[in-house]
Parts: sequence; structure tokens; C-alpha cells
Amino acid sequence: MRAFVWYEDDSFLHRLNPLTKLAVSLPVVVIASISFEPVTPLAMAAAALLTTHFVGRVPWLRLLRPLLYAGPLSFGFFWSGTVFYVGPGSGPDDPGFVLGPWRLPTAALVYGLAVGSRAFAIFCGSMIFVLTTDPVQLVLALMQHLRVSPRIGYSIFAGYRFMPLLQDELSNIRAAYQVRGAVRGGIAGRIRELFDYAIPLLAISVRRGERVALAMESRAFDALPRRTYLQMSEFSWRDPLFLISAVVLLSVLVLRR
Repeated sequence: MRAFVWYEDDSFLHRLNPLTKLAVSLPVVVIASISFEPVTPLAMAAAALLTTHFVGRVPWLRLLRPLLYAGPLSFGFFWSGTVFYVGPGSGPDDPGFVLGPWRLPTAALVYGLAVGSRAFAIFCGSMIFVLTTDPVQLVLALMQHLRVSPRIGYSIFAGYRFMPLLQDELSNIRAAYQVRGAVRGGIAGRIRELFDYAIPLLAISVRRGERVALAMESRAFDALPRRTYLQMSEFSWRDPLFLISAVVLLSVLVLRR
């Protein structure tokens, strides 16, 4: 869970308005989804990783940690897209590659790489937004600029905050089991522990959810037509500069063919 918590810093990307980074992430998802070859999505993924590291000053270790989730997922898309491909070019005339009992046509490999690279590009592009965006600033930007209801905005923020809290609670539950000597060994024991942890973790989540709901209701969200904010979400000269740079880079990647 902690792999997806934002990295706190004061870089160029961190100073951008969250809506600016969100506006750049959306065309990345669209372009990657409609790409039928793997080069463009992989180039977008590389550009996103380099931007997050150098412009967002996110360390490589913190940046590559989420890729432990994206790697197997992308490989699964690649493998299923390659093995079950039945489109043009999959006939016996294409020798392709032989992998044990399977014959993989060239068209199938290209299609599998395209599908896998789409998921990888979308994941890497989203890390620009996720790792450099303060959830508080995101909620403020949604409410102040997009007129999102405070009930919805603060509910999103509360749900996001639950991720690291649940990780801490899971660590406490595991430590309690270790103190009582209830830790099981082996693969079967590990699987049984997951079920043992699930019930107390669910109970804790329900209690925390009820407290958050009562706290939000006691603050009377939407009771008045207008509300004041302690912090204001503003745009600066960095936002149009980042937008123009992103548009130019995406245009070069799309129109290079």
C-alpha cells in the first residue's frame, strides 16, 4: 500500500496544480490505449519515468517500487495477448518464433507487446500524478476549481488516507499475533494468516469509517451556499509551461510515424 503514497518534496512537479497533472495524465491514457504498436507506449513510459525522477526529484528506489506491481501485470497482458492472438498474420505462412510446443507468429508477438506496453505506459504516466500530488491539494483543487461537493471531496481524501492507516493496522495485528506465538509457518500457514488478519482488519476499518462519517457530518458540509478555505488552490506560470511541454512531447511521439 505504501508504494502508492505520494513522495513529499518541493520540486517543480510538486508545485504544479494537481488539476494540471491530472489534465496531462488523461491524454496519456487515451494515446496509450489506442496505440497498436509497442514503441509509442514504451517511449511514453520512459518519458514519464524520467520526468518523475528528474523533474519531480523522486528517488529511483521509490519510483521503481510501484513497478513491482506493473511489471507482472504488463507481462500478463503480453502473454495472454500473444498466446491467444487470432488476428491477421497468424497463419501458417508466418514462421515467427518457436517456444516449446507453441509457435508464436510475429504478428502475435507485436500485438502482445502492444497490449503489455499499453498497461505499462498508463501505469508509469499515472505515477507523475500519484507520487507528486498532495491529496489535500487535490481535494482543494477539485472543490475550488471544479465545484466538486465538499461531501465528495473530503470523502475521497478520507478514502485515500485509509491506505497507509490500514497498513499500520495490519502491522499492529501481525505484531500481536507474533507476541502471542500464533505465527504459522509454511505456505499453508501464511495463507491461513491472511484469513486471520482479515476479520480484525475489517472490524477496524468499519469503526474508522463510522468515526470519519460522524466527523464529516458534524462539520455540516454544504450547510451554507459558500464556504471558506484555509488554503487556496492556485495556478502559476509553471502550469502552462508544463502543459505546453507535455503537448509537444506527446505530439512528437504520436506524429513521428
